[in-house]
Amino acid sequence: MIRTLKFALHYQPANSQAIGYYATQQNAAYNAAVDVLNQEPDLPKRSGRHHPDALNKRITAWRQRNRQRADAPYYIHQQGAEEAWEANQRMRQARDDRQQRIAQAIANGEEPKQRDIRPHRRTLAHRARKKGPLSLTITDRRLFQVSNEGQTLSSRQCGFTVTLRAHQNLKFLDIRSIRLVPVKNYGTRTPLGRRHYCLHVQVAVPEPVPIESVDIENPADILGADRGTKNHLAVSSGHRAHNPRSGKQRTRRRKHQHDIAGKPRGSKRRHHAVAKAREQSSRYTQRRDQDLRRQIRDILLEAKPKMVSIESLHPISMMASARGTSAAPGKNVAAKRKLNESLAESAIGYVGKLLREEAAKLGIPTVSVPPQGTSQTCPRCGDRHRNNRESQAVFRCRQCGLYAHADWTAAVIIRNRAYVRHCEWQSGHTPDVLTAPTGWREQPSGSEPRQPRLG
Repeated sequence: MIRTLKFALHYQPANSQAIGYYATQQNAAYNAAVDVLNQEPDLPKRSGRHHPDALNKRITAWRQRNRQRADAPYYIHQQGAEEAWEANQRMRQARDDRQQRIAQAIANGEEPKQRDIRPHRRTLAHRARKKGPLSLTITDRRLFQVSNEGQTLSSRQCGFTVTLRAHQNLKFLDIRSIRLVPVKNYGTRTPLGRRHYCLHVQVAVPEPVPIESVDIENPADILGADRGTKNHLAVSSGHRAHNPRSGKQRTRRRKHQHDIAGKPRGSKRRHHAVAKAREQSSRYTQRRDQDLRRQIRDILLEAKPKMVSIESLHPISMMASARGTSAAPGKNVAAKRKLNESLAESAIGYVGKLLREEAAKLGIPTVSVPPQGTSQTCPRCGDRHRNNRESQAVFRCRQCGLYAHADWTAAVIIRNRAYVRHCEWQSGHTPDVLTAPTGWREQPSGSEPRQPRLG
């Protein structure tokens, strides 16, 4: 399965000049191949024993007629011609499918659809000619190299070296092809050196396997993930995705409200203040999402788990008001209000969505476990008590004395719960408490732990 990952690049005029030149050459070869295929639609892509004349020879002759074209690598023109040939094949397949639909409708005694019987006069030039942004595509893995740090991608044949704007890691990805796409549709008068490009990487990822078919030998094969307010994510392997802007969004929002309230309604100053607040809020959200995706992707690539386990949280229910009613007023209403604001800023539900998406891109299944008592259970002895959680970041077991980060211990318990349920699915036995403490309470009868099924 092929997926596309998009990365922002640092702007460098020399790289933009080289990328823009080769993108223009590839687009010119595409259009030249389109003109050839419009006259000879059955022309093969490559020459052989039975086809001495093919599209690649036509492109070679087209290169030799102009010395400036011959200065570009042959692969650039070849890639453009192959894209035109594939577009022609798709158009021919669409025409054949239309004829089959017409014949099937007549055989069934039905009236063919109007979109199938209308005259089709479009050619490949009208349907598939590149008229949008000039992008550069390279599908040969030998023509580009990734640095050891995984943040730089270069091509000696094309003469460019691009650097990712954020701290990304490309060396662990199974890259099949790259595409350098301009961030907007520049006009023909825009100099090549002033164009900004972004990197689209096509990577091969395995298909997500069903949960029942995953072979789990020990709890270390599962990556437990705990979501919180101070840390977006804390996993059982010891890594944490920190929330560097915790509490800053509320301050920024209040500042915007103060700036807007000080300007008359209907004035241009108020309109500009509202537009500025919306733009800054959108930029903050975009930066936060990009940074969080990068951290999650790096954690999964380094840990390489067979399964990811998260808590089955319901953010809407968690942020319910504690005010109560007039007959039975709530307690600690102000503290609950602050907690709700922190939960809204940390976007716990969205973090879980990003984790599932990034795990699916790598072919890793994700399961959900009940969250009750995960931050109060000791991952060493299995003791569960509210006093074990001393503060937001400190966990100290009152029975065995384990001292660790509270988010890490919760992630380990989440991992153990997924391991216990998976063992019961695979072999029908439940591991003991010392192997995988879960902190699940026993039923009143004391016969078996209350362990719901995985979601």
